[in-house]
Amino acid sequence: MEENFNPVARTRANYYTPGSPVQFVCVELLKGELSGENAVCLTFKNISKVTLTALEIHFKCKGVDGIILCEDAFEYREIEVKPGESFGMDDAVFVTQKAITSVDVVLKNVYSGKKVVHLDAIKRVRLPAPRRLSPELEKALESRMNRSGLKYMPQVFENGWYCSCGSFHPKEGGKMAGRMPPEPVPGWTHGKHCSAHQPPRLYDPHALYVGGLGRCCHSGALRSL
Repeated sequence: MEENFNPVARTRANYYTPGSPVQFVCVELLKGELSGENAVCLTFKNISKVTLTALEIHFKCKGVDGIILCEDAFEYREIEVKPGESFGMDDAVFVTQKAITSVDVVLKNVYSGKKVVHLDAIKRVRLPAPRRLSPELEKALESRMNRSGLKYMPQVFENGWYCSCGSFHPKEGGKMAGRMPPEPVPGWTHGKHCSAHQPPRLYDPHALYVGGLGRCCHSGALRSL
């Protein structure tokens, strides 16, 4: 019998894998309307310039008091993920009646046709926490941009950048292909996918300008790198 699952919690990844053409973006917990079971769905993004056809990962789900509820491998096969696209959010990797308190994900291997990149030997890098905007700035930004969820200060680091929606974008494009256009664009502004026709530029005085350009897939923001 089919059952609808509704989202109840969503947490962005607090680490990334340097040099990988695919990045773990977030984990989402959903609850079944009838069974009350909790389902774990993971979202990944292709940040390379080639189409990805498979991904192998290892994940661990913990419950109350740090008890491991499940530790297993999972494969995303027969996929066709174009550059910039996200995937995995529709596939549950684990379903349980118990409460889930944390999920850890390790990228193992990613494929583009017959080409494979082994990622399990790469040490993951923990991300700095995004800086929250003040309630006044958050309200003003969301009003000006005509969209919700812009709660964070745009920041640029050596390894990537934070969008105001909280998404982190690694600077590397991965081993399969590069990602960044050559010309730098100073400051930060929303791109064509944003509903604002003449969006403002925001500058973070604490950010490090390192050149390059990237677009946030969640808010449509463009950010110099």
